[in-house]
Amino acid sequence: MEGAAWLMGGVSGRLDDPGDRELVLRALRRTESVPSLLGVSGHLLTAGGKG
Repeated sequence: MEGAAWLMGGVSGRLDDPGDRELVLRALRRTESVPSLLGVSGHLLTAGGKG
């Protein structure tokens, strides 16, 4: 699962519980259309060039 869900303290175990799964999915639905949160991820991407 990508996006801001990792900020909820890890979601892998929470998806097995119906109540927790609904909480995670509801939070993702509410934040998926917020432009300032579109780049939120647990990954870091860098780029470099030879100069």
